[in-house]
Parts: sequence; structure tokens; C-alpha cells
Amino acid sequence: MSGRILQGPKLHSCIEKTIFVEEPSISLIEESLKDVPHKPEIIVFEESQKYSSLSDMMKTHPSEEEFRPVQTNIHETAIMLLTSGTSGQSKVVCHSHYSILRMLDVLNQCGHRAKSVLHLNIFQWLSALMAFTLTFLEGGTRVFCHKMDGEFFLKIIEKYKPTALYLPPNYSYDLTRIQDAKKYDVSSLNCIATGSTPLSIKQFRRMDDLFGNATILFGYGMTELGRIASFNLETDKHLIKSKTASCGKIVPGTGVKVVNPDTNEILGPNQKGEIWVKSPSTMRGYFKREDSDCFDDDGFLRTEDVGYYDEDECFYVVGRITQMIKYQSSYIQPYSIEAVLMEHPAVTDAAVFGIPQGEEQVPAACIVLNSDVSAQEIETFVEERVSDAEKLRGGIAFVASLPKTPSGKNITMEVKDMFQKYLFNFTC
Repeated sequence: MSGRILQGPKLHSCIEKTIFVEEPSISLIEESLKDVPHKPEIIVFEESQKYSSLSDMMKTHPSEEEFRPVQTNIHETAIMLLTSGTSGQSKVVCHSHYSILRMLDVLNQCGHRAKSVLHLNIFQWLSALMAFTLTFLEGGTRVFCHKMDGEFFLKIIEKYKPTALYLPPNYSYDLTRIQDAKKYDVSSLNCIATGSTPLSIKQFRRMDDLFGNATILFGYGMTELGRIASFNLETDKHLIKSKTASCGKIVPGTGVKVVNPDTNEILGPNQKGEIWVKSPSTMRGYFKREDSDCFDDDGFLRTEDVGYYDEDECFYVVGRITQMIKYQSSYIQPYSIEAVLMEHPAVTDAAVFGIPQGEEQVPAACIVLNSDVSAQEIETFVEERVSDAEKLRGGIAFVASLPKTPSGKNITMEVKDMFQKYLFNFTC
């Protein structure tokens, strides 16, 4: 466990017996446990004078030859994972042995191979679990990187020669903006898997140019469901190249419908609506949280994602219902404006959100810069490339960094708080 730490009541809700932790995070865990009634056992991955270490567990035990695994109901909870928590508190998702095995089977059917995987995500996220288990099944290796620095990352690829890379879309800009990036040998990569937020067509082409040997695969999934849509790496290469904005086709065994969120009417091709999903990989439920309102009468999970599918049944995810900005008669997705902002050479990172203005909501942005530029220049840059409704009428705040989940998503609530503090300090 590392990075952002759950506070007492939240930690108590999901940790019952044991916490595995990296040595630098011990003090954070200890602080978080102050208000927890019972004290879980702490096991440290490295050596520790205070707590048991993982190496202690690996020592030979006198009776280990007699060990037999207990019989397990494959439909019982095997693992609990956290949702990203981009728009509020993370939820704890319970998955069974069966649903995890089903997810792995789906990835295998979609042609995913993992001889050597480089990724950033930690084990509280489903993507890290999938990377670990896929490499285990392949007899391969994982290269785990704690930080995202463009040139350092390229050096890691050249040195360790991974065959697959799991990368959030916004981190891809750290790679494509490196001067002389092509001097690094990245030819070992044959697949770059990305997701969580849409990747712009322009950025897809930059990545395709930099990693010429690799297939760039944009997939769609949720912690509650596993993989929902993906192109098959072996049979869909023509679609991967021609439909760069698509997250693929619905994976085997999964049912999806796109519905009008106001009327629940099922929509047809090229009609945007909320995506509802029914899958054998569906979670058992949320831990200590009611989930009946998340499903319809037929067992489809309401994802709160907005998307559509085309005539070839290729799916496109364009945003989240909870993050949509309603301005006059238009519904605006922040991702589309963020993609435009990321095209400006002075912008390192950006988050767009809605703020109230009278009875309307208007787009505003928090932006991280890498060089001096005025807010007016950024606003003009955006205005020239978006519709009238998508103009940044709410203003711009320049910040040192954006709060993110370990999977690279902006934490919207905290970004909005930063914006309000910026406006307060600016007007005082």
C-alpha cells in the first residue's frame, strides 16, 4: 500500500486482519490506524525491525509438507479492490474467485499476452491485479515503476525490454514530448494498453509514431465488471488502426445496452446514452454498502458512463454522467476540452469541470504549465478549437500539480476545491 491512505473509518471498513505495506508507507499506515478499534497485523515487504516482513513468511516451515489448501467455494469473495474515486469516495468492490478467473479468460480470448509487463498501477487497482496474474500464467515478469517521468520511462523500456505497457492516457504526453525520444530502443514493446479516459486521435498518432512496433490498444472496463470492450489483438488489427477513438467490441459473454438516462429507452447505433452492462465477471457487491440501486431488473449494472456504438458494433466512451456540464441546451464532456488543452505546448496537465454561473454550469479548468503563458492565450487557443458551449467561461487556474488517483485519473472534487481556493486568493 502506498500513496494516498484511507482514513480511520474507511480503513476499518475494508481491512480486517492484515495489511501488506511498503516500508516508506509504514508511518502513513500507522497514522491511519489510530482511530481503528482493532489493530490489523502489519507485514512489510522489506526488512523491518518493528513488524513482520514478507521474507519471514517465505521461510521454510517444519510442517509445510503436510500443508493442503482448504476447499473454497469459487463464488465466495476472493479479493476486495478500490474504485478510482474520481468524483467522490472510493468504494470497496468484492470479487469472487470465479469473476477474477472469468476476467483472465476474457483477456486471453482477446489475444492479450504478458511475457513482460511494465506498469505503474498498484494492487488496489484491478489493472495491476490483471497484469500480475497474466504474467504469472505466462511465466513472465512484471516491471513495476513508482513514478512517471517521460525520459526515465523510456530508459526503463530500453533497459528491461518489456513486451507490454499499461499506461493511463494522460501519462502518454510525458513520452511523446521528450526531445529525441526516438533515440531510445523501444522495439521490444508489441502492445501498449491504455484506458480510463479517452485518448485523442492526435495523441494516438503520436504514440503510434513513437512506438512503431507496438499495437496501441484502448480498452474499456470497470472495477465492478472487469473488461467490457476491447479489440482482439490478433484478429482486429485493421479496426485498431482505422477506429482509433474506439475502445473496441464487447468482449465474449458480456451484454451491453445503451439507454437514455432519463427515460431508460434503449438506443440504437450512433446514439449517445448511458452504458449498462451485464457480465459473468460482475462483482458480488460493494463491501458494507447497498448496491441494489446500481442494477436494473434484468441485472444490468448502470455504469454512469456515456457512450455509443457504431454500425460495426465498435464502442466509444465519451465521458461520465456525473461529470457532464449542462450549458444551455448542450451537454459538455470535460474530456473533449482537456484533450484540446493538452495540445498546447505549454500545458503539462489539465482538468476541466463545471462550476455554477447563475442558473447554468460553465466549463472551467485547472492547468499545470511547463512554461510561461497567459490565461488569455490559453482561452483563445481553446476557443479556436471548440464549440461555443465548450469555451472556458468559468475561468482558468494555474496550479503546480493536479490531485490524481494512483491510476492517473484526476480527482474531480479536489480539483474543484483547488480552483475555488485559487479564485479566493486571486480576488483577495
